[in-house]
Amino acid sequence: MLFYKKQFSQQLSEVFLKNLMGIFLENWLKFPFLLEKTIGLFTR
Repeated sequence: MLFYKKQFSQQLSEVFLKNLMGIFLENWLKFPFLLEKTIGLFTR
């Protein structure tokens, strides 16, 4: 049961991450300056 729960939460987080990335990518395509700012944050 514990294993199943762990497996389920892992799948859930993967789906959540994919949706999050999709939303981010959509917004980045709409607002290129957001992408530049984000890259700036990570490369600083």
